[in-house]
Amino acid sequence: MVMTVSAVIVVGLIGFNLCQLGSYSFDLRRLDARMQEVEAQMQHLRNDMTNFSRHQLDALWLRAQQEVDREIVRARERNRG
Repeated sequence: MVMTVSAVIVVGLIGFNLCQLGSYSFDLRRLDARMQEVEAQMQHLRNDMTNFSRHQLDALWLRAQQEVDREIVRARERNRG
């Protein structure tokens, strides 16, 4: 009788541990998937920031070129006048 109860308890503990291991494995797969998703979002954000910086730099360069062109036109007009 005692051996039967002990065997049932041991089998129950083994089953419980196997369930826990399966649960941990499932959680690790979910965590891995989430980490890959976050890494993809970070890469997308990094690309967006790079493109934004490029657009800002291009806009500033264009504005500077336009100002230089206006100053050249003004200087020519002053020299003619």
